[in-house]
Amino acid sequence: MKTDSKQPVMRAVSSVEQINATTVVGVCTSLKPAPGVEGNSATRSFLKYSLDAVSAIYPNTYLLDLRDYKLPFFDGRMPHEYQSTDLEIVRSCVNQAGALLLSVAAYWSGVSGVFKNFVDLLCGPAYDLDGDLQTVFTNKPVGLVIVGADLASAETGVLHARQIMSSTGAVVVAEPLAIANPRAGNLDPQVLSSELVVLGAQLAQYAIRRQK
Repeated sequence: MKTDSKQPVMRAVSSVEQINATTVVGVCTSLKPAPGVEGNSATRSFLKYSLDAVSAIYPNTYLLDLRDYKLPFFDGRMPHEYQSTDLEIVRSCVNQAGALLLSVAAYWSGVSGVFKNFVDLLCGPAYDLDGDLQTVFTNKPVGLVIVGADLASAETGVLHARQIMSSTGAVVVAEPLAIANPRAGNLDPQVLSSELVVLGAQLAQYAIRRQK
């Protein structure tokens, strides 16, 4: 399985107008590599591999890479209060998408702060809300790819990510895919490739149903 980020990939989101209720959007919640630093992010590479396979048969598939946007740090405000253009773009894409594939890094036995900040910003604080809780993720089909720095981080990251997304009202449509320390060389490329493709295809099926 090739995960080189220099390989051709499906389209990245360039306009909110591209996204609708039949679109599969893959969200990379890794900011690696840092500005000016060369290197790849396994979290991004695995996501791109899955999306590439899906887009070959379902072109209405896009990548939303948080590295391309400058999101603020969550400080307890509702999304619109930040008056951030980038935040509004990301939030609109997630809100309008038919299905989401979220790729999440996990370190120190938990999901990364980037992922949690992403969810907190898009949903706002969970207190002082009247009636049924509604977020941009409510009833949204979601798939999860968790890439851990080690086995404990991958396994705990799965638990955290599933619980976080469930609390937002999202529908986690399949067993999250946990990948432990890709640098260790213990992965079975064929099995992992198949799992990434199957997960992406499942989300495409949910998006296709919205066309009927």
